[in-house]
Amino acid sequence: MEIGEIETYEIHPPLQAWNQDVHRLYQGSTWDARTLVMLRADNGLEELGDYQGPPNERLESELEKLKGTKPCQWLAHPRLNIWLAPAERVPVY
Repeated sequence: MEIGEIETYEIHPPLQAWNQDVHRLYQGSTWDARTLVMLRADNGLEELGDYQGPPNERLESELEKLKGTKPCQWLAHPRLNIWLAPAERVPVY
């Protein structure tokens, strides 16, 4: 099982009005941006990850290193939050 395809999605989840100012002060200009990452393995498993902030060159270069490697070797990596989910679209909770 090796990682083949990698997709990134930038999202802007809505925050509660009472919490927006705190996030804006703490996180700066990217306060509402998150990047979702979907990794697809050659055997049908899909891995999900998320990052704070919009996609950038540094993130893209880190994700390129994942191609052709085994997902399980990245599970304990402090910067890469990867969750394994079966390809049958079972939610990860």
